[in-house]
Amino acid sequence: MPETSNNTLVQSSTERSAAPSRTANASKLKLDSKKDTKPKEPENLTHTLVTIAPDGGWAWVILAVSTWDCLCIDGVSLGYSVIQEDVIQLLGITGVQSSMMVSIFNCLVYMLGPITAAVANRFGFKIMNILGGAVGTAALAACYVSNTYIMTLMLYGVLSGVGGAMIYMVSMACPGYWFENKRSLAFGVSNSASGVACLIIPPLAKAVDKALNWKSVFFLLAIMFLLAFLFGFLIRKPPMMLVEVEGYEPPEQTKPAKAAATMSMSIINVRSTGGTRRADDVIRQMSTHRGIQNQKPNPRQLSDPSIVLTKPSLCQKCFKKCKSDNEVTIERPMYKSDIFLAGKTSAVKKPRANQDEADYMLSVHKMTTERDIRQQLEHQCICCPEAMIRPLKDMLSLSLLKNPVYLVFLVDTMFYYSAIYVTYLYVPRTAKRKGLGEDVGILTLQLFGGFVALTRISLGVIFHFFPDLPPHYFTSGYVILGGICHCGLSWTTNKIAVCVLGCVMGFLIGVYVPMRSVLVVRYIGLDKLTNAMGMLFVFQAVGSLYGAPVAEAVRDMFDDDYMTYYFAGIMYSMTGLLVLPLEILNNRIIKAEKKKLEGGKA
Repeated sequence: MPETSNNTLVQSSTERSAAPSRTANASKLKLDSKKDTKPKEPENLTHTLVTIAPDGGWAWVILAVSTWDCLCIDGVSLGYSVIQEDVIQLLGITGVQSSMMVSIFNCLVYMLGPITAAVANRFGFKIMNILGGAVGTAALAACYVSNTYIMTLMLYGVLSGVGGAMIYMVSMACPGYWFENKRSLAFGVSNSASGVACLIIPPLAKAVDKALNWKSVFFLLAIMFLLAFLFGFLIRKPPMMLVEVEGYEPPEQTKPAKAAATMSMSIINVRSTGGTRRADDVIRQMSTHRGIQNQKPNPRQLSDPSIVLTKPSLCQKCFKKCKSDNEVTIERPMYKSDIFLAGKTSAVKKPRANQDEADYMLSVHKMTTERDIRQQLEHQCICCPEAMIRPLKDMLSLSLLKNPVYLVFLVDTMFYYSAIYVTYLYVPRTAKRKGLGEDVGILTLQLFGGFVALTRISLGVIFHFFPDLPPHYFTSGYVILGGICHCGLSWTTNKIAVCVLGCVMGFLIGVYVPMRSVLVVRYIGLDKLTNAMGMLFVFQAVGSLYGAPVAEAVRDMFDDDYMTYYFAGIMYSMTGLLVLPLEILNNRIIKAEKKKLEGGKA
């Protein structure tokens, strides 16, 4: 990520600094059509879009939408766990073939993560949520009339997986886009949706099965995606500022760090969406920041609050349907390097005595190129715009594979996601086959989910007030113990004991997902978080693809349903064990780098 000098900040007119919110409501980016419309393609990064997270107001609505999206994703697996045996009987397939439908769904949800992130960066979260909800609704509803394995696999696994991938990115990124100071709380609520899904989806699917028929469960899941489609219309863009840098040159090391650029600010898309008091305060702080003097912006700069869209000059055939005379605002969420950070941002701010909130906000926003802005305003290159190619390259970069700590993270993630869907799919079925009753299995899954939700919300509260707590120690220990408890489900047929183990399991295993991004920032760095998440999504997909089918194959090999419990328990324990040496490994890498630097100086 290109680094921005802490002292190289924003410049605005006196009028804007006096009344930022009033100016913002009328602000829109436009381009003068009379000027030369030939797109420039400078190599220097000249613009950045700074998002001002409201931390309240409409942000809570956005959080509710992202939480529902997360619930829909896990709801597909949990709903299928109730009707799995009916599907096997109707389609005449094996258990491995049946589990592949859910595995392919989850694999596509995660595998398409980098692609959906790139699309969201260009078109925004609203379009992604609406489109994903529509595709998922159509695919799941069509499963009702499907009577062949291939057709059901394509609808339930592939098409609904594509729709799920779109709304999954909204659930992952929106809390980090709309929350700053309350981010750990927001992610705690959003991540708790997995536990809430365990609480409500299995019993609801069972009730629908009894009241109507098992195929009606497909309609239940389709209705959930339909609500996600409708909730998508509630998504708005957060307050943003366009910061432009002209002729910036990094200060020399021998001189004090001072502003070395002519900068201007135009405030766009600051609406009265609630929670705008914080946005106004940040804008005022940035517009009156130290070292910046007010001056009239150059008329040639992209800081004019009224610019007209020009006609497309490239790829005209591609843009025939995209021509518009309407004004647009530009949104680039994936240029925010901490968008996936689930912890409080104050825990990762650089320890500089004079660094304030404005410094941090600029440091985590990647600069936007002039080419990027022109491609949207002039409808250029819709097939592969820079707004999509740039985050896609970042997320699929292999540069971090040289880091041993990151490699451990990838394997760790793969193990966890190979286990979690085994828990979702096989706890009710195994309880039924072992004589405990399917109701006990569903209750165990509910208790597991309830304590997962409780743990994640509690972690959000704890890290909101104590952001500097070291997360690696209890994450490792908790997940290891959770894996042992999962194996312990096979050691007793006492219904109360099984339910208690479900509670303990959920409490312990629930720590992993919210702590993962915190661990990545701790050992890899905040500036590489987006880059790291790309390959983590890929390994999530690999784990979710092989987990359930391999567990089913192991069960068939030993002819014992309890083998699914052992498989998931071992995978959980391996996840925790791999977290344990991260601190030692990271310290050794740091020491080796220091010795290398000292040897080079000598």
